[in-house]
Amino acid sequence: MTSPISMTAAAGEERAELARVRLESDTLYRVIGVVASALDLDLLLASTVELLTEASRVLKPGGRVAVHGLVGDRPFPGAPNLPGLASMVQRVPVETEPLEALQRAGFVELTYEKLGDIHCFQVNGVEMRELRLVGRKAPSSAGTATCGVLYKGPLAEVVGEDGTVFCRVERVEVPAAVAECLRQGPAAEQFAFLPKGE
Repeated sequence: MTSPISMTAAAGEERAELARVRLESDTLYRVIGVVASALDLDLLLASTVELLTEASRVLKPGGRVAVHGLVGDRPFPGAPNLPGLASMVQRVPVETEPLEALQRAGFVELTYEKLGDIHCFQVNGVEMRELRLVGRKAPSSAGTATCGVLYKGPLAEVVGEDGTVFCRVERVEVPAAVAECLRQGPAAEQFAFLPKGE
């Protein structure tokens, strides 16, 4: 079994490699495995946030990062001894840890693509479930272009991460970068995007 110190060193080498690569695509696929490993390894939360911060730095604005792994409903007592491929897991984070780590690293539009309502298995009283969490690097705020956005429902109103309130069937002018994030997000079908003057 690899020690947490050598795993931290390996994560540092991955960070250095990420720093050398300027990505042209919108998604940093390699980070998916590195971040998932960092969350499953016995690393300090600060190290995980540092890794995610570096991932955010090398991503283009609007670039996507995904975290996939096992999470528990409470802290896992000691090292897990899990069956099959899960036996490689050295640490099971609590359900909220991946979200908090992505937020601390500055990612926005965090969405759970998967967080099972039924646990995969239970070990030592901890219910574990599969998690897939996706976030984006904040879009560039350069430019003053705006876009009209109309929230179609089903709720009376929703509030964006920046505090913008979208009331059902009321036009709201937002920066073009915010409109683009909404257009690419999982709730895109709940919004209409209106050109200026409509």
